[in-house]
Amino acid sequence: VWIVGLGGLSAQESQEKTYSDNNPLIFEDAWDYWPFAFVNEEGDPKGYNIDMVKLMLEKLDIPYVIRLKHYGQVKQDMIDGHADLTCALKANYNNDIGFYGNAVLTQLTHSVLSPKKQAVTIRTLNDLRNHTSYVHSNGFLHNLMKQNALEKSALPYGDMKELCFNVNKTDSGKVIYNTQSLLWLINKYHLDNVRLTPMNIPYAEYHFVSGDTVLLARLDSLYETMSADNEFKAIQDKWFRHSSQEEPMFADVSFNMTLFVAVLVLGVLVIIFYRVRLMNINQ
Repeated sequence: VWIVGLGGLSAQESQEKTYSDNNPLIFEDAWDYWPFAFVNEEGDPKGYNIDMVKLMLEKLDIPYVIRLKHYGQVKQDMIDGHADLTCALKANYNNDIGFYGNAVLTQLTHSVLSPKKQAVTIRTLNDLRNHTSYVHSNGFLHNLMKQNALEKSALPYGDMKELCFNVNKTDSGKVIYNTQSLLWLINKYHLDNVRLTPMNIPYAEYHFVSGDTVLLARLDSLYETMSADNEFKAIQDKWFRHSSQEEPMFADVSFNMTLFVAVLVLGVLVIIFYRVRLMNINQ
């Protein structure tokens, strides 16, 4: 069976597979995509994607093996047939690794991580025409910048955790990355010298991807049922519920609100002062 790929860009062969203890499903994901998929200090695979995939495959009674690698190797393994399933952003640069499932697993937004002492200058994609920023090398935003003739403003970097540490330590630089990853890194490693500013750019959709369309159909159906029954809440709370540090990280928003309240109070005091003065004059 031949099925035309997303947007008619490519043609890929759909292959239904049978999975067993001797031939388990191979799930691969990135080893550095916090909090979705990453290798912890003990070398074990952790993250929301890992917990979700385990939960769903066990319900489907499908034996599996989980492997986390550099994302470039994950893509190559999917293309070569060495992996059966992954989670990926629905984007042109991922179209050659398999078919996308219909279920939207997550909608990713992006934010700017910058030192608290540094002025916020980037809020939209167009702002990047006059500024440079670190972005994940060959990631969603890097590719979006290439498509919009903004590649000269991109400073591609591979290790986003190391990059966030550097900005927090040196009080210099800007990083644009998906908001959930930045929030998790800030809270996990107590990066207290930085803040986040939400960016107004297109969100990215996260999907299951596989060459096995029968598997994708089963996963889509199960995901819909489990979502309706709120069965993902526990792992969503586990990986996406952040501490009370979250609000101060969006310092520019809280500062603007504080300034607004201060001006409002001052205005009320001025009005009261002049009313009292007018009353005294009339008397």
